[in-house]
Amino acid sequence: MNEDEKAFYLKDLIRFNARRGFSAWMMGIDYFRCIEYSWALYFLSQGTGKTILDLGSGASLFPYYLAFRGDSVVCTDLNYEQLSRSYNYWSKSLELSADVCKRISLQEEDVTKLTLDDEMFFRISFISVIEHIPDDGDIMAVKEISRVLAPGGKLVISFPYGKWGEKRSFLHGTTFYHRTYDEKAIEERLIKPSKLSLFEKIYFCNRFFNFENTIWRKIPQRLIDFVGWTAPYLSQMFLVPADSPGLSANGAMIVLEKKKR
Repeated sequence: MNEDEKAFYLKDLIRFNARRGFSAWMMGIDYFRCIEYSWALYFLSQGTGKTILDLGSGASLFPYYLAFRGDSVVCTDLNYEQLSRSYNYWSKSLELSADVCKRISLQEEDVTKLTLDDEMFFRISFISVIEHIPDDGDIMAVKEISRVLAPGGKLVISFPYGKWGEKRSFLHGTTFYHRTYDEKAIEERLIKPSKLSLFEKIYFCNRFFNFENTIWRKIPQRLIDFVGWTAPYLSQMFLVPADSPGLSANGAMIVLEKKKR
């Protein structure tokens, strides 16, 4: 993706979030999500098929932006009440039209044992979720996702990158199971079990120093509520996508493809 495409997706996402009003614009979009969402949008835009399956949607803004852009989206999560609350919140706060809302459906699903039919979807997003599935749930998940991915379809997965299994905690960060993936884990736990082909691998590296973990994640939430609007611009300054992790990658994204028969 060239810089113009990346800038377009991010700016459009910022404008979309601003539909919620000035206070929401002030709080901004999560620092790391800015780069994850931009790249996920790029790869998902390349896919075919009218409907995107978004796994582990939770309270994410992302699937609602997909629907706003014109895609039909199936939002899934373990907790249907969470999905329902999120739908009510985003649809009202973003002032989504009836036509956009019709493109959004909610479904309670355990990604390790999906109830969906085989080869239903050509485009699947799995953004910063797999690292929260304990034990061998990540392996089970990619097998299930592969089953519901149609031939010629693409799966976009993002996750923290680092020493395998390393736990990370931040002042206002993760409060549940969380791990990182290294090269061996990516291959052995995500790519091989899925039996899908690697289409693309992107590392999100720190340009100068680890701004996210040394400064941003240590800012108290009450201050983030006022300076969150700077996150997209700071992520552009301090994060850079790369073909290799070097010593500074905080996260990674892989795009897997099911070959046509």
